[in-house]
Amino acid sequence: MTASYYLVGVGGSGSKAVEAYTHLAAAGLGPEETWVAFVDPDQANGNLSRSQATVGRYRKAHGKLRNAKTHSLGSECPLLRTNLVVPRNGGVWSPVPEGVGNAQELFRYAAMTPEARRLMDSLYLPDVEQKMPLDHGFRGRPSLGAAVIVAQSTDSDPFWQDLFQALESAREGRDIRIFMVGSIFGGTGAAGFPVLARLMRRRIEDRIKTQKDSSVRIGGALYLPYFRFPGPIEEDGVVYARSEAFLEQAQAALKYYSNLYSQGDKPFDQLYLLGWPQLIGLDSHATGGDLQQNPPLLPELYGALAALRFFHADGAGVGSPVFSSIGYTHGDSGSDTISWRDLPEVVPTEPATTDTVKHRVAQLLRAAFVYTRIYGPLLDLARVDGIARQAWYRRLVRDAGVDIKGDEAQAVLRATHDYYTEVLRWFATIARKSSAPGLKVNLIDPSSFADNATQADGLVQLHDSLDKVHKQQFSQIVSETSARGLPDIFEELAFMPPPADTQRFGVFHQALYQACRV
Repeated sequence: MTASYYLVGVGGSGSKAVEAYTHLAAAGLGPEETWVAFVDPDQANGNLSRSQATVGRYRKAHGKLRNAKTHSLGSECPLLRTNLVVPRNGGVWSPVPEGVGNAQELFRYAAMTPEARRLMDSLYLPDVEQKMPLDHGFRGRPSLGAAVIVAQSTDSDPFWQDLFQALESAREGRDIRIFMVGSIFGGTGAAGFPVLARLMRRRIEDRIKTQKDSSVRIGGALYLPYFRFPGPIEEDGVVYARSEAFLEQAQAALKYYSNLYSQGDKPFDQLYLLGWPQLIGLDSHATGGDLQQNPPLLPELYGALAALRFFHADGAGVGSPVFSSIGYTHGDSGSDTISWRDLPEVVPTEPATTDTVKHRVAQLLRAAFVYTRIYGPLLDLARVDGIARQAWYRRLVRDAGVDIKGDEAQAVLRATHDYYTEVLRWFATIARKSSAPGLKVNLIDPSSFADNATQADGLVQLHDSLDKVHKQQFSQIVSETSARGLPDIFEELAFMPPPADTQRFGVFHQALYQACRV
């Protein structure tokens, strides 16, 4: 059965999982198309902004190299295969209307009857939660967030209109799969998860009830506490999320979900619980806004893998309500290192020894390195005349009909360079920032292309130049692989015939991608 796939990141952790999903999709692990969106009242949140920017860079590169009329990779090439669809409103739904400052304004506290005021005062602290600014999210107050989301999720909102329009455009008999990712211990994710799942299931089933052969399945990944941050500087009247309260909040939330399912209220067909054995320390803390630029962490990659498993599973695999786990398990045998064998495959029926995730990610990383550090600079307008006689350029660029000095070709170069740079910085940050005391991450060694310094967007910066040592380190970028070095790639590109089923710049990019395999 043909399927349509929808991914929704709820809150800060959810948006970072969508960021991870984007890079796995670039590696060819995703379906042909995925509709992506975010739910967050803090639309200026730095984590959300970075994830949106990553999706935007991916979409631009995909549009340039998956265009059948101009530059096109082969139909069987995994690189940038997934088409990420973003709703017309930018893909972000905020349950807090613009101009509304706090819960009292949102619920019109001043116009309430005395009885309604007493009820609200008994549920939410009048001088703290009711007057807490909502523009930076719910700050670890999921009960307040749930009330706001229920009140504001109306069919007139552009977000919901776009979601339902996308679903209704699916042909009869199409399998519809929606996957949500968020945290169980914060504010927005904990509040939005069960509420949004119920709303989506009820409204979607009402709208497609005439499509008798269609099936709607909703899955989710909930993060248990996996990071901690230093305590904030206290200010009178300011409500903060506190990492020391995460475990207690998670315990209460798990009891809620247990009661929910035991009573027959089952909004999810499959729910993944993602934990981590050691809390990863963050260097700073912000209540929200553009200052909240947390680095990507390895657990967020597991959230994206959970979404892919849900999307790739057959109908029987996601048909009945079930709690599932997907995550680090190798440490049970006494190891203090997370390696590639601790990452699950995205197709559940594949044996763990297939290493599809490792090989696809490795090939993407190696291609990003070789393009951004070597061939991309050679194709710069200031240097391109010096390579005009080189075999790889003549056969894979010039003879493919690419006018390298034309505006269109330069736009392809910029789009691919921008996204590949993001790939390198993101994976390098995962490697640098995800280790915790007693738990080391050993997936890649970014020494050949990245520094330790973190930039304002939460990602580490790349080396300014490529030296002899970096070239020698290239073959060791991905741990536990036997990969060829740069000289082998240079030689293969010099003699490789143009890949079939490719057009113009797609010829060179697919040839480079193939040469970087492991």
